[in-house]
Amino acid sequence: MKREDIIDLHSHHRIDAARVIPAPSQSRKWILFFLETEGRSYFLLNENDDICQFQTVDEAIGELQALGFKWAVVRF
Repeated sequence: MKREDIIDLHSHHRIDAARVIPAPSQSRKWILFFLETEGRSYFLLNENDDICQFQTVDEAIGELQALGFKWAVVRF
């Protein structure tokens, strides 16, 4: 899901959880995973509809903060 859509869902309290998880296809990269209150799940996508990958957990957390999140689970 694109950045603007995640912001919209979050502002309407429809995101139940945010997670930072290791990217399955790239070692040492991190992705953002969101669970919606209705049971659907999403990855953060870029403008080319590719999953956004971050070099460090700090970068991923910075993106979550920019999206308006105050907390998230980090899985490793």
